Amino acid sequence: TTLFRSGVLISTNGVDIGKMPTVLRELRPGQYTLTATDGDNDLSADVNVEPGATARYAFSFHYGKAQLISTPSGASVIRKGKEIGKTPLTLERIPAGETTVELQLDGYAPTSFPVQVTAGVTTSLTTKLISKRYSQAMKQAHEALDTAQYAEAQKFISAALETEPDDVTAISLRDEISKAALNAEEARREAERKAEEARKEMARKEITAIIEKAINAVGGRDAINQFRSFKAVYRESGKKNGTAFSDRVTIYMQLPDKIRLDREIPNEPKALRLFGQPVVSLTVNQGQPDHNILCVTGDGSWGIIQTPAGVVQQPVPQVVETTLRDNLYLSECTTFIPLLGPDYTLEKLADPSAVPYGAVAIKVHKAGKADVTLFFDKDSGFLLRLDFEEKNENGSTIHESIRYVEHHYYSGLLCPKVSTFTTDSNISCTSETESLEPMGPYYGNVFSAPPR
Repeated sequence: TTLFRSGVLISTNGVDIGKMPTVLRELRPGQYTLTATDGDNDLSADVNVEPGATARYAFSFHYGKAQLISTPSGASVIRKGKEIGKTPLTLERIPAGETTVELQLDGYAPTSFPVQVTAGVTTSLTTKLISKRYSQAMKQAHEALDTAQYAEAQKFISAALETEPDDVTAISLRDEISKAALNAEEARREAERKAEEARKEMARKEITAIIEKAINAVGGRDAINQFRSFKAVYRESGKKNGTAFSDRVTIYMQLPDKIRLDREIPNEPKALRLFGQPVVSLTVNQGQPDHNILCVTGDGSWGIIQTPAGVVQQPVPQVVETTLRDNLYLSECTTFIPLLGPDYTLEKLADPSAVPYGAVAIKVHKAGKADVTLFFDKDSGFLLRLDFEEKNENGSTIHESIRYVEHHYYSGLLCPKVSTFTTDSNISCTSETESLEPMGPYYGNVFSAPPR
Protein backbone atom coordinates (compact mmCIF):
# COMPACT_ATOMS: atom_id res chain seq x y z
CA THR A 1 0.00 0.00 0.00
CA THR A 2 1.41 3.35 -1.01
CA LEU A 3 0.41 6.36 1.21
CA PHE A 4 0.75 9.93 0.14
CA ARG A 5 0.90 13.26 2.06
CA SER A 6 4.36 13.43 3.45
CA GLY A 7 4.90 13.63 7.24
CA VAL A 8 1.48 12.31 8.19
CA LEU A 9 1.51 9.47 10.69
CA ILE A 10 -0.15 6.24 9.63
CA SER A 11 -1.64 3.47 11.75
CA THR A 12 -3.53 0.35 10.82
CA ASN A 13 -5.89 -1.42 13.12
CA GLY A 14 -4.54 0.73 15.97
CA VAL A 15 -0.80 0.00 15.30
CA ASP A 16 1.50 2.85 14.24
CA ILE A 17 3.37 1.94 11.07
CA GLY A 18 5.22 5.12 10.09
CA LYS A 19 4.88 8.30 8.17
CA MET A 20 3.51 8.99 4.73
CA PRO A 21 4.48 8.09 2.11
CA THR A 22 5.16 4.47 2.99
CA VAL A 23 4.72 0.97 1.56
CA LEU A 24 3.46 -1.97 3.60
CA ARG A 25 4.68 -5.27 2.23
CA GLU A 26 3.78 -8.91 2.64
CA LEU A 27 0.32 -8.19 3.94
CA ARG A 28 -2.13 -10.97 4.19
CA PRO A 29 -5.15 -10.50 1.97
CA GLY A 30 -8.08 -8.84 3.74
CA GLN A 31 -9.52 -5.52 4.85
CA TYR A 32 -7.43 -3.01 6.78
CA THR A 33 -8.49 0.22 8.50
CA LEU A 34 -5.91 2.90 7.92
CA THR A 35 -5.81 6.12 9.98
CA ALA A 36 -3.79 9.16 9.05
CA THR A 37 -3.13 11.99 11.52
CA ASP A 38 -1.43 15.33 11.13
CA GLY A 39 -1.14 15.68 14.89
CA ASP A 40 -4.46 17.44 15.42
CA ASN A 41 -6.78 15.82 12.92
CA ASP A 42 -7.50 12.25 11.84
CA LEU A 43 -8.71 10.69 8.62
CA SER A 44 -9.69 7.02 8.41
CA ALA A 45 -10.38 4.68 5.52
CA ASP A 46 -11.00 0.96 4.97
CA VAL A 47 -8.65 -0.58 2.35
CA ASN A 48 -9.18 -4.08 0.88
CA VAL A 49 -5.99 -6.02 -0.09
CA GLU A 50 -6.44 -8.72 -2.71
CA PRO A 51 -4.05 -11.73 -3.09
CA GLY A 52 -1.05 -10.89 -5.30
CA ALA A 53 -2.27 -7.33 -5.86
CA THR A 54 -1.15 -3.89 -4.69
CA ALA A 55 -3.80 -1.67 -3.10
CA ARG A 56 -3.22 2.05 -3.23
CA TYR A 57 -4.90 4.73 -1.08
CA ALA A 58 -4.10 8.44 -0.86
CA PHE A 59 -5.16 10.46 2.15
CA SER A 60 -5.99 14.05 1.30
CA PHE A 61 -6.51 16.61 4.10
CA HIS A 62 -8.80 19.52 3.14
CA TYR A 63 -8.67 22.28 5.75
CA GLY A 64 -10.96 25.13 6.75
CA LYS A 65 -11.04 27.56 9.68
CA ALA A 66 -13.44 28.01 12.58
CA GLN A 67 -13.75 31.31 14.45
CA LEU A 68 -15.22 30.77 17.96
CA ILE A 69 -16.69 33.62 19.99
CA SER A 70 -18.39 33.25 23.39
CA THR A 71 -20.37 35.52 25.67
CA PRO A 72 -18.75 36.09 28.04
CA SER A 73 -15.33 35.70 26.48
CA GLY A 74 -12.34 33.90 28.01
CA ALA A 75 -13.82 30.41 27.83
CA SER A 76 -11.40 27.52 27.39
CA VAL A 77 -11.81 25.73 24.02
CA ILE A 78 -11.51 21.94 24.29
CA ARG A 79 -11.10 19.79 21.19
CA LYS A 80 -10.30 16.10 21.27
CA GLY A 81 -9.78 16.34 25.04
CA LYS A 82 -7.14 19.06 24.84
CA GLU A 83 -7.39 22.76 25.60
CA ILE A 84 -6.32 24.63 22.49
CA GLY A 85 -6.95 28.25 23.53
CA LYS A 86 -9.52 30.71 24.90
CA THR A 87 -12.32 32.58 23.19
CA PRO A 88 -12.30 34.49 21.00
CA LEU A 89 -10.25 31.95 19.07
CA THR A 90 -9.72 31.03 15.40
CA LEU A 91 -9.01 27.35 14.80
CA GLU A 92 -6.59 26.79 11.93
CA ARG A 93 -6.17 23.62 9.87
CA ILE A 94 -9.49 22.02 10.76
CA PRO A 95 -10.40 19.23 8.31
CA ALA A 96 -13.52 19.86 6.25
CA GLY A 97 -16.54 18.21 7.79
CA GLU A 98 -17.91 18.13 11.31
CA THR A 99 -15.87 18.47 14.44
CA THR A 100 -16.95 18.91 18.06
CA VAL A 101 -15.64 21.50 20.48
CA GLU A 102 -16.45 22.25 24.13
CA LEU A 103 -16.31 25.59 25.92
CA GLN A 104 -15.52 25.74 29.65
CA LEU A 105 -15.59 28.79 31.95
CA ASP A 106 -15.73 29.00 35.74
CA GLY A 107 -19.28 29.70 36.95
CA TYR A 108 -20.82 28.57 33.67
CA ALA A 109 -22.12 25.24 32.45
CA PRO A 110 -19.79 23.41 30.00
CA THR A 111 -21.14 23.68 26.46
CA SER A 112 -20.40 21.20 23.64
CA PHE A 113 -21.51 21.73 20.07
CA PRO A 114 -20.63 20.55 16.54
CA VAL A 115 -18.78 22.79 14.09
CA GLN A 116 -19.35 22.23 10.38
CA VAL A 117 -16.14 23.22 8.57
CA THR A 118 -15.91 23.92 4.85
CA ALA A 119 -12.57 23.61 3.06
CA GLY A 120 -11.01 26.98 2.38
CA VAL A 121 -13.73 28.83 4.35
CA THR A 122 -13.71 30.45 7.79
CA THR A 123 -16.81 29.42 9.75
CA SER A 124 -17.85 31.79 12.54
CA LEU A 125 -19.83 30.60 15.56
CA THR A 126 -21.02 32.72 18.51
CA THR A 127 -22.14 30.92 21.67
CA LYS A 128 -23.82 32.35 24.76
CA LEU A 129 -22.63 30.53 27.84
CA ILE A 130 -25.20 29.68 30.49
CA SER A 131 -24.19 30.52 34.05
CA LYS A 132 -24.52 27.77 36.65
CA ARG A 133 -26.51 30.16 38.86
CA TYR A 134 -28.96 30.72 36.01
CA SER A 135 -29.23 26.99 35.27
CA GLN A 136 -29.75 26.13 38.93
CA ALA A 137 -32.33 28.88 39.37
CA MET A 138 -34.20 27.77 36.25
CA LYS A 139 -34.19 24.15 37.45
CA GLN A 140 -35.48 25.16 40.88
CA ALA A 141 -38.12 27.40 39.30
CA HIS A 142 -39.39 24.50 37.15
CA GLU A 143 -39.46 22.14 40.13
CA ALA A 144 -41.32 24.68 42.29
CA LEU A 145 -43.81 25.33 39.47
CA ASP A 146 -44.42 21.60 39.02
CA THR A 147 -45.24 21.27 42.75
CA ALA A 148 -47.44 24.43 42.81
CA GLN A 149 -45.04 26.33 45.09
CA TYR A 150 -45.60 29.57 43.24
CA ALA A 151 -43.94 31.94 45.70
CA GLU A 152 -40.77 29.83 45.60
CA ALA A 153 -40.98 29.59 41.81
CA GLN A 154 -41.22 33.38 41.53
CA LYS A 155 -38.22 33.77 43.82
CA PHE A 156 -36.11 31.38 41.72
CA ILE A 157 -37.13 32.86 38.36
CA SER A 158 -36.28 36.32 39.68
CA ALA A 159 -32.80 35.02 40.53
CA ALA A 160 -32.47 33.63 37.01
CA LEU A 161 -33.51 36.93 35.46
CA GLU A 162 -31.05 38.84 37.63
CA THR A 163 -28.33 36.80 35.91
CA GLU A 164 -29.88 36.87 32.42
CA PRO A 165 -32.31 39.83 32.27
CA ASP A 166 -33.12 39.42 28.57
CA ASP A 167 -33.28 35.64 28.43
CA VAL A 168 -36.37 34.69 26.41
CA THR A 169 -36.73 31.28 28.09
CA ALA A 170 -36.60 32.79 31.58
CA ILE A 171 -39.07 35.53 30.62
CA SER A 172 -41.45 32.93 29.22
CA LEU A 173 -41.15 30.83 32.38
CA ARG A 174 -41.73 33.93 34.53
CA ASP A 175 -44.95 34.63 32.62
CA GLU A 176 -46.03 31.00 32.98
CA ILE A 177 -45.39 31.10 36.74
CA SER A 178 -47.27 34.39 37.10
CA LYS A 179 -50.27 33.02 35.20
CA ALA A 180 -50.27 29.80 37.23
CA ALA A 181 -50.00 31.75 40.49
CA LEU A 182 -52.86 34.03 39.42
CA ASN A 183 -55.03 31.06 38.47
CA ALA A 184 -54.21 29.37 41.77
CA GLU A 185 -55.05 32.52 43.71
CA GLU A 186 -58.34 32.91 41.88
CA ALA A 187 -59.12 29.26 42.58
CA ARG A 188 -58.23 29.74 46.24
CA ARG A 189 -60.44 32.80 46.52
CA GLU A 190 -63.28 31.02 44.77
CA ALA A 191 -62.92 28.08 47.13
CA GLU A 192 -62.88 30.44 50.11
CA ARG A 193 -65.90 32.27 48.73
CA LYS A 194 -67.82 29.04 48.34
CA ALA A 195 -66.75 27.88 51.79
CA GLU A 196 -67.83 31.21 53.27
CA GLU A 197 -71.15 31.02 51.43
CA ALA A 198 -71.63 27.49 52.77
CA ARG A 199 -70.72 28.66 56.27
CA LYS A 200 -73.11 31.61 56.03
CA GLU A 201 -75.86 29.39 54.67
CA MET A 202 -75.36 26.96 57.53
CA ALA A 203 -75.32 29.85 60.03
CA ARG A 204 -78.41 31.37 58.38
CA LYS A 205 -80.29 28.08 58.71
CA GLU A 206 -79.20 27.75 62.33
CA ILE A 207 -80.25 31.33 63.15
CA THR A 208 -83.53 30.90 61.25
CA ALA A 209 -84.26 27.78 63.32
CA ILE A 210 -83.60 29.76 66.53
CA ILE A 211 -85.94 32.59 65.47
CA GLU A 212 -88.61 30.14 64.34
CA LYS A 213 -88.40 28.40 67.72
CA ALA A 214 -88.82 31.78 69.45
CA ILE A 215 -91.86 32.56 67.27
CA ASN A 216 -93.47 29.24 68.12
CA ALA A 217 -92.57 29.59 71.81
CA VAL A 218 -94.74 32.72 72.20
CA GLY A 219 -97.73 31.39 70.24
CA GLY A 220 -96.88 31.52 66.55
CA ARG A 221 -97.14 34.03 63.73
CA ASP A 222 -100.89 34.66 63.99
CA ALA A 223 -100.69 35.48 67.69
CA ILE A 224 -97.75 37.82 67.09
CA ASN A 225 -99.33 39.59 64.11
CA GLN A 226 -102.51 40.48 66.03
CA PHE A 227 -100.29 42.45 68.43
CA ARG A 228 -98.73 44.64 65.72
CA SER A 229 -101.04 47.27 67.27
CA PHE A 230 -101.57 46.99 71.02
CA LYS A 231 -102.33 48.77 74.25
CA ALA A 232 -100.36 47.87 77.36
CA VAL A 233 -100.40 49.12 80.94
CA TYR A 234 -97.26 48.80 83.04
CA ARG A 235 -96.38 49.70 86.61
CA GLU A 236 -92.76 50.71 87.03
CA SER A 237 -90.59 51.28 90.06
CA GLY A 238 -86.89 51.69 90.54
CA LYS A 239 -84.05 54.10 91.17
CA LYS A 240 -82.39 56.77 89.07
CA ASN A 241 -79.09 58.15 90.35
CA GLY A 242 -79.98 56.79 93.78
CA THR A 243 -83.45 58.39 93.90
CA ALA A 244 -86.47 56.09 94.03
CA PHE A 245 -89.30 56.54 91.55
CA SER A 246 -92.55 54.83 90.59
CA ASP A 247 -95.16 55.48 87.94
CA ARG A 248 -97.87 53.89 85.88
CA VAL A 249 -97.49 53.90 82.11
CA THR A 250 -99.99 53.21 79.35
CA ILE A 251 -98.44 52.53 75.96
CA TYR A 252 -100.24 52.56 72.64
CA MET A 253 -98.10 51.15 69.87
CA GLN A 254 -98.61 50.52 66.18
CA LEU A 255 -95.56 48.99 64.60
CA PRO A 256 -93.38 49.99 62.97
CA ASP A 257 -93.59 53.76 63.54
CA LYS A 258 -96.24 54.92 66.04
CA ILE A 259 -96.00 55.01 69.82
CA ARG A 260 -97.85 56.95 72.47
CA LEU A 261 -96.80 56.89 76.10
CA ASP A 262 -99.18 58.13 78.83
CA ARG A 263 -97.28 58.39 82.09
CA GLU A 264 -99.07 58.75 85.42
CA ILE A 265 -96.68 60.24 87.99
CA PRO A 266 -97.55 60.42 91.71
CA ASN A 267 -98.24 64.00 92.72
CA GLU A 268 -96.10 64.52 95.79
CA PRO A 269 -96.39 67.81 97.76
CA LYS A 270 -94.04 70.47 96.37
CA ALA A 271 -91.86 72.43 98.73
CA LEU A 272 -91.83 76.22 98.34
CA ARG A 273 -88.33 77.51 99.12
CA LEU A 274 -87.11 80.89 100.28
CA PHE A 275 -83.39 81.60 100.19
CA GLY A 276 -82.91 77.93 99.47
CA GLN A 277 -84.81 76.78 102.52
CA PRO A 278 -88.26 75.07 102.42
CA VAL A 279 -90.86 77.33 104.09
CA VAL A 280 -94.14 75.72 103.09
CA SER A 281 -95.41 72.53 101.38
CA LEU A 282 -97.98 72.92 98.61
CA THR A 283 -100.24 70.34 97.01
CA VAL A 284 -100.86 70.97 93.31
CA ASN A 285 -104.03 69.84 91.49
CA GLN A 286 -105.52 68.60 94.76
CA GLY A 287 -102.96 65.81 94.93
CA GLN A 288 -104.19 64.14 91.73
CA PRO A 289 -101.46 62.29 89.77
CA ASP A 290 -99.70 64.23 87.05
CA HIS A 291 -100.40 62.95 83.53
CA ASN A 292 -97.83 63.43 80.78
CA ILE A 293 -98.36 62.23 77.22
CA LEU A 294 -95.61 61.69 74.67
CA CYS A 295 -96.39 60.59 71.12
CA VAL A 296 -94.14 59.86 68.14
CA THR A 297 -95.33 58.92 64.66
CA GLY A 298 -93.84 58.74 61.21
CA ASP A 299 -94.95 62.35 60.67
CA GLY A 300 -93.48 63.92 63.79
CA SER A 301 -94.18 64.13 67.51
CA TRP A 302 -96.27 65.92 70.14
CA GLY A 303 -96.52 65.96 73.90
CA ILE A 304 -98.78 67.14 76.67
CA ILE A 305 -97.00 68.07 79.89
CA GLN A 306 -98.84 68.82 83.12
CA THR A 307 -97.17 71.59 85.12
CA PRO A 308 -98.15 73.55 88.22
CA ALA A 309 -99.19 76.32 85.85
CA GLY A 310 -101.44 74.02 83.84
CA VAL A 311 -101.37 71.74 80.83
CA VAL A 312 -98.87 72.57 78.09
CA GLN A 313 -98.83 71.01 74.61
CA GLN A 314 -95.41 71.05 72.98
CA PRO A 315 -93.15 69.02 70.67
CA VAL A 316 -91.35 66.08 72.21
CA PRO A 317 -87.69 66.89 73.02
CA GLN A 318 -85.34 65.35 70.49
CA VAL A 319 -83.57 63.05 72.95
CA VAL A 320 -86.96 61.76 74.19
CA GLU A 321 -88.20 61.28 70.63
CA THR A 322 -85.06 59.28 69.83
CA THR A 323 -85.65 57.09 72.89
CA LEU A 324 -89.26 56.43 71.87
CA ARG A 325 -88.21 55.52 68.33
CA ASP A 326 -85.62 53.18 69.82
CA ASN A 327 -88.43 51.57 71.84
CA LEU A 328 -90.36 51.06 68.60
CA TYR A 329 -87.36 49.35 67.07
CA LEU A 330 -86.84 47.14 70.13
CA SER A 331 -90.50 46.11 70.04
CA GLU A 332 -90.14 45.31 66.34
CA CYS A 333 -87.15 43.09 67.15
CA THR A 334 -89.01 41.24 69.91
CA THR A 335 -91.83 40.31 67.53
CA PHE A 336 -89.15 38.17 65.81
CA ILE A 337 -90.91 37.78 62.44
CA PRO A 338 -89.33 40.90 60.80
CA LEU A 339 -85.85 39.60 61.73
CA LEU A 340 -86.16 37.00 58.97
CA GLY A 341 -86.60 39.73 56.35
CA PRO A 342 -83.93 41.24 54.08
CA ASP A 343 -83.53 44.46 56.11
CA TYR A 344 -81.91 42.63 59.01
CA THR A 345 -78.52 40.99 59.35
CA LEU A 346 -78.30 38.37 62.08
CA GLU A 347 -75.17 36.92 63.64
CA LYS A 348 -74.88 34.18 66.21
CA LEU A 349 -72.36 35.13 68.88
CA ALA A 350 -69.70 32.47 69.29
CA ASP A 351 -67.88 33.95 72.31
CA PRO A 352 -69.04 31.82 75.29
CA SER A 353 -68.04 34.57 77.74
CA ALA A 354 -70.65 36.87 76.17
CA VAL A 355 -73.49 34.32 76.35
CA PRO A 356 -75.08 33.12 79.61
CA TYR A 357 -75.11 29.39 80.27
CA GLY A 358 -78.00 27.64 78.57
CA ALA A 359 -78.65 30.52 76.16
CA VAL A 360 -77.90 31.35 72.55
CA ALA A 361 -77.21 34.95 71.54
CA ILE A 362 -78.20 36.56 68.24
CA LYS A 363 -76.88 40.01 67.33
CA VAL A 364 -79.33 42.01 65.21
CA HIS A 365 -78.10 44.68 62.81
CA LYS A 366 -80.20 47.04 60.74
CA ALA A 367 -78.93 50.02 58.78
CA GLY A 368 -79.38 53.26 60.73
CA LYS A 369 -80.11 51.46 64.00
CA ALA A 370 -78.00 50.49 66.99
CA ASP A 371 -77.17 46.81 67.26
CA VAL A 372 -79.43 44.72 69.49
CA THR A 373 -78.46 41.39 71.05
CA LEU A 374 -81.19 38.88 71.86
CA PHE A 375 -80.57 35.98 74.26
CA PHE A 376 -82.80 32.91 73.81
CA ASP A 377 -83.16 29.78 75.92
CA LYS A 378 -81.62 26.96 73.89
CA ASP A 379 -84.33 24.46 74.73
CA SER A 380 -87.59 26.44 74.90
CA GLY A 381 -86.78 29.33 72.57
CA PHE A 382 -88.00 31.91 75.15
CA LEU A 383 -86.42 35.35 74.97
CA LEU A 384 -84.41 35.73 78.19
CA ARG A 385 -82.61 39.03 77.73
CA LEU A 386 -82.17 41.96 75.37
CA ASP A 387 -79.05 44.18 75.30
CA PHE A 388 -78.76 47.41 73.34
CA GLU A 389 -77.18 50.85 73.31
CA GLU A 390 -78.58 54.35 72.99
CA LYS A 391 -77.46 57.95 73.40
CA ASN A 392 -78.35 59.99 76.47
CA GLU A 393 -79.07 63.73 76.54
CA ASN A 394 -75.33 64.41 76.70
CA GLY A 395 -74.65 62.35 73.59
CA SER A 396 -72.89 59.60 75.55
CA THR A 397 -73.48 55.94 74.70
CA ILE A 398 -75.45 54.10 77.38
CA HIS A 399 -75.43 50.30 77.59
CA GLU A 400 -78.84 48.96 78.59
CA SER A 401 -80.22 45.52 79.34
CA ILE A 402 -83.73 44.10 79.79
CA ARG A 403 -84.20 40.74 81.50
CA TYR A 404 -87.52 38.93 81.17
CA VAL A 405 -88.34 37.31 84.50
CA GLU A 406 -91.93 36.06 84.25
CA HIS A 407 -94.25 35.36 81.31
CA HIS A 408 -98.03 35.32 80.91
CA TYR A 409 -100.51 34.63 78.10
CA TYR A 410 -102.40 37.63 76.71
CA SER A 411 -104.98 36.79 74.01
CA GLY A 412 -102.97 33.75 72.97
CA LEU A 413 -99.59 35.51 73.00
CA LEU A 414 -97.02 34.57 75.65
CA CYS A 415 -95.44 37.87 76.72
CA PRO A 416 -93.19 39.01 79.56
CA LYS A 417 -95.20 39.94 82.64
CA VAL A 418 -92.26 41.02 84.79
CA SER A 419 -89.02 42.44 83.44
CA THR A 420 -86.04 44.29 84.83
CA PHE A 421 -84.25 47.15 83.15
CA THR A 422 -80.70 48.23 84.01
CA THR A 423 -78.20 50.63 82.50
CA ASP A 424 -74.62 51.59 83.17
CA SER A 425 -75.87 55.12 83.99
CA ASN A 426 -77.23 54.30 87.47
CA ILE A 427 -80.79 53.47 86.41
CA SER A 428 -82.55 50.28 87.47
CA CYS A 429 -86.24 49.53 87.09
CA THR A 430 -88.72 46.69 87.46
CA SER A 431 -91.74 46.69 85.15
CA GLU A 432 -94.88 44.62 85.71
CA THR A 433 -97.56 44.25 83.04
CA GLU A 434 -101.06 45.01 84.32
CA SER A 435 -102.80 44.47 80.99
CA LEU A 436 -101.98 43.83 77.34
CA GLU A 437 -104.47 43.64 74.50
CA PRO A 438 -104.56 44.06 70.71
CA MET A 439 -105.61 47.56 69.75
CA GLY A 440 -108.61 47.50 67.41
CA PRO A 441 -110.28 50.34 65.49
CA TYR A 442 -112.52 51.16 68.45
CA TYR A 443 -109.61 53.01 70.04
CA GLY A 444 -109.90 55.73 67.43
CA ASN A 445 -106.86 57.63 66.35
CA VAL A 446 -104.93 57.82 69.65
CA PHE A 447 -101.84 59.02 67.78
CA SER A 448 -103.37 62.31 66.59
CA ALA A 449 -102.50 65.41 68.58
CA PRO A 450 -105.51 67.04 70.25
CA PRO A 451 -106.46 70.51 69.05
CA ARG A 452 -104.69 73.30 70.89
